[in-house]
Amino acid sequence: MKRKQETGKEEVGPWHYRGGTIRETPNGTLQADFMLDGKRRRQKFKNLDAAKSWLDKELTERDEHGNLAFALTPKEKLEAGDALGKLRDQGQGASLREAVEFYLKHHPKINERVSIRDTLIRYTDLMENPEDGSTPARPQSVYGKKKRLKGFIELYGDKDVRSLTSQDVDSWVKSFSGLAPRTILNRRAELQSLLNYAETILPGFENTVCKVKQKRRKGAAPAEILSPD
Repeated sequence: MKRKQETGKEEVGPWHYRGGTIRETPNGTLQADFMLDGKRRRQKFKNLDAAKSWLDKELTERDEHGNLAFALTPKEKLEAGDALGKLRDQGQGASLREAVEFYLKHHPKINERVSIRDTLIRYTDLMENPEDGSTPARPQSVYGKKKRLKGFIELYGDKDVRSLTSQDVDSWVKSFSGLAPRTILNRRAELQSLLNYAETILPGFENTVCKVKQKRRKGAAPAEILSPD
């Protein structure tokens, strides 16, 4: 195969570059690939320079991780082996790297800045894709949560969750006009659930700015138990 580069020079493929390979596909694009953790990683590109640039980045990162592996202490190697063993015992197909990336995604650094908007994105993503295997939330439930919190996101979406104050919540509530008390209570409850979720992903964070107390109706009759008939 021949491919003319921007310089006008023709080069013959496949190309072997830094331990990776670049091949021309039947539709004329280029596919670069290399091995990582026993799996082949692939990416398609329009030209050879872009393919080489991708391999440069990915293989440099792989080599850095390899150097780190050589520097592991005996204790760290045992811990890595124990972690892999637990993944396999549970029948998980994930690699140790994938497990660590999952952990880092769901456990931000203690002082990491996480905005209200990002928190809502993570929360609704969890509703749609439960990690415990439970039934995903209905689309209308996810839509309803986003709708009820839309005004709050418009006001404070870019604010760090940890810097949120009760005054912010009160200002949001005061911006409502013509809403029934029950509707306002429901919106506050939605915000409380979002901030309660933030407690699970932000080390040291505690939701103290939005706590909803459900009022019980006086003299309400006890719930009636109905027979199947």
